[in-house]
Amino acid sequence: MNFEDKADQKISEDVSILKEKLQPLDEKLTVPSSLHPVSVSLQKEKRTRYFKAIAIAASVAIIPFALWTLNQLKTETKIKKINKKIEQITQKVDDNGVSYDDVKQVYLAIKKRNDLVSATDGNRTFGGALKNGRSELMMADKANLANSTSVSKTNVQVDGVDEADIVKTDGKTFFSVSNVPYYTKMTASGMYQEKSTVQITSSLRTGEMKLLHSIQIDGNVSELYLKDDLLVIINQPTTEYYDKKGDKKITSKEYFDLMQENNNIISNQSAYEEFYKNYVSINKTSARIYDVSKPDAPVLKREFSQDGFYQSSRLVNNHLYLISNAPKEGEFESQTKEEDVELNQIIPYSQDSLTENKETLVSGKCITISPNPTSFQYVVLSGLDISAETEAQTVACLGGGSTIYANEKSLYVLAPEYSDLYGTTESNFIMIDRAMPFSNKTNIKKFNLNNGAPKLFASGTLPGGILNQFSLDEFEGNLRVAVTEYGEKQSNSIYVLNENLETIGKITELAPGERIYSVRFMGEKGYVVTYKQVDPLFALDLKEPTNPKVTGELKIPGFSEYLHPYSDGFLIGIGNDTKPNDHGGEQRNGMKISMFDVRDPLSPKEVQSLPIGDTYSYSEILQNHKALLYSKEKNLIGFPVQTNGSNEFFVFKILENKGFELIGKVSQKPADWEKRESMLNYGNNYSYSSMIQRGILIDDVLYTVSVDGIKASSIHDFKPISQVDFPE
Repeated sequence: MNFEDKADQKISEDVSILKEKLQPLDEKLTVPSSLHPVSVSLQKEKRTRYFKAIAIAASVAIIPFALWTLNQLKTETKIKKINKKIEQITQKVDDNGVSYDDVKQVYLAIKKRNDLVSATDGNRTFGGALKNGRSELMMADKANLANSTSVSKTNVQVDGVDEADIVKTDGKTFFSVSNVPYYTKMTASGMYQEKSTVQITSSLRTGEMKLLHSIQIDGNVSELYLKDDLLVIINQPTTEYYDKKGDKKITSKEYFDLMQENNNIISNQSAYEEFYKNYVSINKTSARIYDVSKPDAPVLKREFSQDGFYQSSRLVNNHLYLISNAPKEGEFESQTKEEDVELNQIIPYSQDSLTENKETLVSGKCITISPNPTSFQYVVLSGLDISAETEAQTVACLGGGSTIYANEKSLYVLAPEYSDLYGTTESNFIMIDRAMPFSNKTNIKKFNLNNGAPKLFASGTLPGGILNQFSLDEFEGNLRVAVTEYGEKQSNSIYVLNENLETIGKITELAPGERIYSVRFMGEKGYVVTYKQVDPLFALDLKEPTNPKVTGELKIPGFSEYLHPYSDGFLIGIGNDTKPNDHGGEQRNGMKISMFDVRDPLSPKEVQSLPIGDTYSYSEILQNHKALLYSKEKNLIGFPVQTNGSNEFFVFKILENKGFELIGKVSQKPADWEKRESMLNYGNNYSYSSMIQRGILIDDVLYTVSVDGIKASSIHDFKPISQVDFPE
């Protein structure tokens, strides 16, 4: 029996099931509480004659419902055929990559599938990374400073692998992003072009500072790197547009001018849709490399760009790895035949100032296709040496990606794999049992980095979804992954995968009914926090990769959202406290910082839990590990906290193996804060731009950084030393 015969047989079986469930109405038929077809119950109970009139009305609804269901089942079969075709293409992919013709075939197949979805289920968006979502925020600084006795190292996940963020320093100069952009008027009608600023500020070890230079960047600056005398600015330039009818690119200004010219026409709905169909937004991610050996006069050395929205990046030695997500669905409206498909519209590209910014399509040899991609979206990964004028190496994988983990040799890209009623994954239920899409699988792509020449090495899929990059860790060649598996029997699992991403060990059914809130892998050990009403901290023994074990468990109120190693046998947790509510459940009750004694893996203990702020306290550290200031040398830990209507940087003394003591807080506002606050009109008594985002410790001076400026304070008494306010 061929594939189509099996699919038709499946429809017949499903229809038989449906007919059996929709038996003729009689006195035993369940009377619905609503006449909407989806709300009709299929259970059978005795009912009085009083309900017969309603039951007859329900039968009228059931007939079109059955026809609608049958039509959906036919659509599902068509989609399965399309998925089968895509699968056949992906299965023939080898080390030589794919041909552009293969990409065209997948493109048209996904377009056809999306058209079927639109015809039967409205505007459905398939899975993949969010197109316009902010990528994970990151920060790191690995410089060894000859002129400073002590500079706090920023909080990276893997030693030797730098991560970008909004501020960098070498101990003498700060480079920071003013991510409240200023705007330049670009049309008489009032349209504006977004620009961001990178501020360069000098610093003495005594705390005195001076603003040296401002670099204004087109678009939105995402993050920075600082390596020796090289500054890397990662930004997303102002969006351009592709004019389909004119077959050309136009600038944002030209696009907005056209909008104004057609303002009256596009007030009509159909004309409005026709106008926007003709233009596709072009978004790219750029890495600008500056020589900052003279910080007051930075020199642009090179600019490299690639297709798509910025997702993440890593810096290993001098090799920058730039990751973006490049959606290509925008062409679906006009292309229906293979001969209509233009390669430059469906293949991602890169540009390099070394080659006069000529657009270069990613070679088919460097493109792979994930099994059953749910959207026509690439994850694009480039490797380039920031210290040499050598060609960048770019690869792409159709399927997208949203979470990045990397060590010095490998980089992993993870993406949710969606199931839905159209059969992208198999199901034992007929359509009416799975009418909503859900993500309960994670696709993993492993790239070998090869000193700046990344290449896809292996792919795999795990059940469940992951929390963030700390859900992964590679140790002695094996990848450990913590996942939450959703569904009727929600639970959590730990998987150990070999270098080929094959499962060799696992822990399953961990904390049923709960989900993971934080993870930390530390060599042969691991720690997982789940939460529903109490905070179970699970201690894991991962010494034998084929036989991982849960060795101990600690249940306490609240939950930790970030775990940080302190010393051998001790762990720091930062998260939320909880208290019982009036409904028998739990509610958040402010933040807390905890110290855990995990020396005995069979019996972990909470040494201390210190509350932070009020009931509604919040800190970026709960979502972004780069917001943490940690100095093992001085036994200090700190992070920004929003509490009681204010924003301050909290600094704690770590009492060795005993807990914490709050020793100081710093607040920061520019001298003309009231003027800026009135202009921003946030309606609060502090503005977003005055919120402290990072803290850096150089010797005995604490530097707090906001969009508005940098403030230096003594770490001993927290009295201000100096402050630099950035221009508006």
